[in-house]
Amino acid sequence: MKEVNLVATTHVDKHSIKITKEALDGMAHNYNSGHVYPIKIEHDVTLPPMGKVLRSWVEPLDDGEFGLFIESELFDLQKAELQPDGRVLIGQRSSTDNRPFVERFITPPQEIDLSIDFTNFAQKEHVKEILADDDSIAFTRSDFIRRSALNDPQMVVTLTQGLAHLFIGWKIIEKVQETVGEEIAQDFAKFYRFISDRALLMAKNAIPKNQPITYVFVAPGIPAVEFVVRTTDPQVVAQALRLVTQPTIVAQALEDFTILKPTEVQFLFVDSEWKFNFLLTGDGGVIGIKEGFDRRVRRIELGCDEESEDKIE
Repeated sequence: MKEVNLVATTHVDKHSIKITKEALDGMAHNYNSGHVYPIKIEHDVTLPPMGKVLRSWVEPLDDGEFGLFIESELFDLQKAELQPDGRVLIGQRSSTDNRPFVERFITPPQEIDLSIDFTNFAQKEHVKEILADDDSIAFTRSDFIRRSALNDPQMVVTLTQGLAHLFIGWKIIEKVQETVGEEIAQDFAKFYRFISDRALLMAKNAIPKNQPITYVFVAPGIPAVEFVVRTTDPQVVAQALRLVTQPTIVAQALEDFTILKPTEVQFLFVDSEWKFNFLLTGDGGVIGIKEGFDRRVRRIELGCDEESEDKIE
């Protein structure tokens, strides 16, 4: 099923942010670059995409402002397979478009990059505190904007090549000096402290209060591998990093999925374990655990209920 939606305008939004027409033109250019972008639900990175953006354009609105429109397609083919370990994996794709998804994270940065949504902070001082220089580790800073009234807090950390290899190889902390060298061991120790400190600041200052905070650790490459922790407790973030010392869950999963030529693979930290969530295939489809698709359905239903309540009011 195809549909056209207005996704951004040059109007001043609820966060007092105004996007220029030139910026909208740039977004449309990116959407039309050959690789396609996934359709997400309310910017929730843990939910498998439900479709893809086919094309985009900018046109004037009735009030003189400009709007960014996209034509999107929801996946219309689905297949479920029972795995030897008892899991059910579900695959969804388009019957008419097999272009791959855009590869967002290919080249690792020279320094880790920390990215936050400034709208998740009520005061500029809180942003400065999160992004303040650190004596032990060098990092770059960036930000992202999500076009919703108020999104749950999120922090994205793009890993350097050394840290990415450690995450994917599951060879961190214990005996790390024997496997990758003392220098990498020291780098991870600094990284662990740095992220633990930032998690404390996120829990203290991010809004809305008492909502889970999503931490996304990205190991760039083909495929890019995402490690996602969602919690209100900074100690859980620290635990997730410590448990990267577990056996080769990630490495084995990447080997198993090689034939699919994935562009992205995501793992979630759930019940004190790292678990496979979903991947984006080389032909523009998605494959993931049944639980992830069930959560997506519930999120869509919740959104429909909220829209109905708004109409009643």
